[in-house]
Amino acid sequence: MSENPPLEPEEVPYVGRVWRSVGIVLTGRAGAAVASLATTLIIARALGPVNYGLFAVLAAILNVAAGLLSPAIDTSAVRCAAQASKEHPDAALPYFRAALRLKLWLVAATVAAGVSAAPWLTTRFLADTSVVPSGTTALAFVGAATLILWGFAQAFLQTREEFKAYAGYEFLNALVRLSIVVVLVAGTSTRLGTLFGTYALAPVLVTVFSWLRLPRPVLAQRKVAPALIWELIHFGKWVAAASIATSLAQRLDLFLLSWFQVPKDALGHYGAAASLVLMGDLVILTLFQVLLPQASRLHSNAEMRAFLHRFLVPLLAAGVAMLPLILGSSYVVEFAFGAAYSDSAGLFSILLSGATVAFVCAPAGAAVYAMGRPRLIAALEAVKLISIFLPALWVVPHYGPVGMACTVAAVKGTMGVITYAVAYRVAGSAPAFSSEGRPT
Repeated sequence: MSENPPLEPEEVPYVGRVWRSVGIVLTGRAGAAVASLATTLIIARALGPVNYGLFAVLAAILNVAAGLLSPAIDTSAVRCAAQASKEHPDAALPYFRAALRLKLWLVAATVAAGVSAAPWLTTRFLADTSVVPSGTTALAFVGAATLILWGFAQAFLQTREEFKAYAGYEFLNALVRLSIVVVLVAGTSTRLGTLFGTYALAPVLVTVFSWLRLPRPVLAQRKVAPALIWELIHFGKWVAAASIATSLAQRLDLFLLSWFQVPKDALGHYGAAASLVLMGDLVILTLFQVLLPQASRLHSNAEMRAFLHRFLVPLLAAGVAMLPLILGSSYVVEFAFGAAYSDSAGLFSILLSGATVAFVCAPAGAAVYAMGRPRLIAALEAVKLISIFLPALWVVPHYGPVGMACTVAAVKGTMGVITYAVAYRVAGSAPAFSSEGRPT
């Protein structure tokens, strides 16, 4: 079979442009990460290890609820809209109107399910309803609904590659949340429910602002063709499966530790370590979101293999640069959280090792999605989830948080390498690009 013809020079993605986009988003997210980390540190110091463990579980519930299906809608919209916009920019608008319809349905379902499930979740994972009322747990789902709506505005900016605005909203959200928390703690308001309510609802302000700045045609009340909704669902069904597995795998450790009722202070130490490592997950997400529109415009095997090659060496160098943080984990944790969280240092070192390997392999996920293989990503993410869950059922009762950290790090690192190998092999197949989920 003959190879696909090369793209014209102006169509070949220029690596410098991609890295500028990554740099813009990372700069904004660096500021957002600093503000978010400061918020986490203030809350952790104010609550102490025992109550911070409960806060970490509540935050995990919020993030899982926001991450189960919403990223699938965003990813499907970005991919379909980016390909459609190659012909004409306005060709992307119908896809966003269809995505908006799906988002509104998801928001209603999330709030309804959250209110119904809050009492059980509180009893099962938080144990003491006197410390954490079920109403506080329900707030996690309201916060998740807010993030779902905000994600729609961010997906639009991602498709248009307006990364300055994209990063600006992230920074503004983190700054607003930090400011409110500082005011509360300075006023000696250090109750768990108050601090978590602030954490969950602070994004409302930025969500409203970002929606007000969307172009009117995006929000126009026009009839949405059912075929477009089904097109997003057709591609998104496997993206959704991957999102569910990814979201659960990212927080499964906290849920399992809580389920097996490890001591609350141990849960707090693990939650502190995990919150620091989430900064690495944020960088991985940034790479994926910047690279997906670029990868989605590729149409040949050679171009996709070149795409994977371009980023391997720079990311390997960045991974090596993480070694001082891994080796100096005790200094990092004590500086960040204080002496009360010294037991978090070893956990942080273990978790960061796995996250670093996953970071080096981050472009592989965007490549597999762009080649129209969401089912493959879903299978890989399901394997990762199962590989964490099954060993943890034995590891956590016997080795507690340390065993959980080793399991998570080993699985994340291994699955990152496997995903990269699979992406490279698929890019070398004929044809690499599947029609599965590709807009027609």
